[in-house]
Amino acid sequence: MVGPTVRLNVTGVKEVRAKLRRVSEYVQNGEAIATALEAAAVPVVASAKARAPGKIGAAIRILWVMVNRTYGASVRIGVPKKSRRFEALFVERGTKERFRKFRQSGTDKKGRKRAVLRFDNGKASTGRMLATPFLGPALRQEEDTVRRIFRETFFRELIVKVLRK
Repeated sequence: MVGPTVRLNVTGVKEVRAKLRRVSEYVQNGEAIATALEAAAVPVVASAKARAPGKIGAAIRILWVMVNRTYGASVRIGVPKKSRRFEALFVERGTKERFRKFRQSGTDKKGRKRAVLRFDNGKASTGRMLATPFLGPALRQEEDTVRRIFRETFFRELIVKVLRK
């Protein structure tokens, strides 16, 4: 004995398949991911600007957003101007102590007096720069916000660009 049967008529399968194909293409070409990455990087940039000292903080911005199949998706946040970028590296990571060779009298080979901070076996210390990290802590502080914004923006882009067309 056969039990009760149900017959369903489904319409619109072609339209659903077409929209799913568009979702796949949109995600594969990276537009949705790039838009979401850029939106998610904004709070990190704001936090890094607040943490970085002086002119370096004012210069921090999103440099580029890259999405490709080989390297995946990434966003680069930093300082665009070369001279400030060089300085920002030292501020972020610090430097080790540097020494210059001077005579004990504090003069160079031509007899000119040089500022000497400390002597260590005939070498003068010019000091070291302590690290003042601003990008790493900014990313760690905003990690939950970045994840939330990425997720919201990514799905909003999918809905707006693909499903509503």
